[in-house]
Amino acid sequence: MDTYSRAATHPVPDTGRPGERTLSRRRRLAAARALVRGMDAMLPGFQTIHPMHPLEPEECVFALPHGLSHHVRAPIPGYRAWVERRDAVPDYAYLKQQLQALQWKRPRRRWVLKSPLHLLTLDALLDVFPDATVVLTDRDPARAMASWGSLTEAGMRLHCADVDPSWIGGEWLEIWSKGAERARAVRRAHDPGRFLDLPYDELTRDPVAVAERTWRALGAEFDAESRNRTLRYTRRDRRKNPGGHRYGPERYGLDPDRVRAVFGPDPMGAGAVRG
Repeated sequence: MDTYSRAATHPVPDTGRPGERTLSRRRRLAAARALVRGMDAMLPGFQTIHPMHPLEPEECVFALPHGLSHHVRAPIPGYRAWVERRDAVPDYAYLKQQLQALQWKRPRRRWVLKSPLHLLTLDALLDVFPDATVVLTDRDPARAMASWGSLTEAGMRLHCADVDPSWIGGEWLEIWSKGAERARAVRRAHDPGRFLDLPYDELTRDPVAVAERTWRALGAEFDAESRNRTLRYTRRDRRKNPGGHRYGPERYGLDPDRVRAVFGPDPMGAGAVRG
């Protein structure tokens, strides 16, 4: 996963060629810093919900031309229906081109891309990236929906005068439950070895051990430096947000039992792999 300054705002690196309208790393970093400062000023407390930093990883969906990431910011009439009918392969092909531009003249390495919204278009992602491994952080749907409601409410308050938390709950419960059902079908149609399940509770309880298990499952080395960097990052994150991100399903008109019933006993289809 590349830094926010490069992947999300100005993905094309500086070529150094006269006349080409590309930004130097310094100017791209300055632009990213200005964007993050603006977000902090307009939406105090957002860093607790979704930490952002110009030199740290950010979600790659910002690089997709279309997708329901825009629906997080504002309910655009007709856009959701249009996106759900749309073939997402061209969007992921565009994302692949941006990654190739970022990798230009750099050593070949594994890209790590992250966003829950990929679940909605998993078939397109695997079509464009046929060698990808999908890592799923399996979590209680009721807790996940409450967390997503909090993130969406913050995003919408940045762009909309009126925000209805109950509308957010109902709208996104329908989107995510249908998306999970579709993702299960995609998963059943592919090699089980392409999917790795990581229980969310394990991730929060012992992130270093989970990181090591993930790296080794991907065939990558998890050496002492990797361990130390992971440990430093998790300790720093907990110091920055000692109280954590607080949310509850009731604010979004969601009953936990109903949410779990809608998603079913195996939301991500892990049973297909675990037996």
